[in-house]
Amino acid sequence: GQTFTAGLQVNSGLAINHPSFRFSTETITPGALIGFTTRYLLSENNNPGFLGGFRWKVSGETVMTSSPVGLSIAGTLTEQSDKRTKEAIVPIDVDYALLQLLELPIYEWSFSAGEGTRHVGPMAQDFFHSFGLGVNETTLSPRDLVGVSVAAIQGLHAKIEAQEAKIASLEETITALSAAVAALTTALDEGE
Repeated sequence: GQTFTAGLQVNSGLAINHPSFRFSTETITPGALIGFTTRYLLSENNNPGFLGGFRWKVSGETVMTSSPVGLSIAGTLTEQSDKRTKEAIVPIDVDYALLQLLELPIYEWSFSAGEGTRHVGPMAQDFFHSFGLGVNETTLSPRDLVGVSVAAIQGLHAKIEAQEAKIASLEETITALSAAVAALTTALDEGE
């Protein structure tokens, strides 16, 4: 197969029978290796691994891999969220977010690609219909899921605070009424 190999310390003499791209550099990220292939990814011993995807290594450690059914990251995924990079910023109605989230169907499921791993969450179509967020109705952004969840938590917190204030007010009323009943009882007892 056709292979493109570039960079420092990349073994270009490997016998690769599938179209692939390999790149490595010691000048930007020591020990980094990024490999892309249309059919197979090279495994640690340079044997064909899984169908499609890539592996990203830093200092000899695999930090990210992909396959037809997922992306695996070793470490923390950090997304760009600087307000200076955003536009059309508007506040969200946290009560609406809470109500919509409560009506959002949540399922347990597996991908039909055959990995067999069970997952829990909403369907992209339901989320898109409820909130109108994201690129389309077949994909679901973790960023939007987190944003809606945080808004719903804020809405729930506001409801809890309102209920606590109402309970405190009712407790004060009960205390005042109890004192009034006690005073009336004492007055009645003294009047006999």
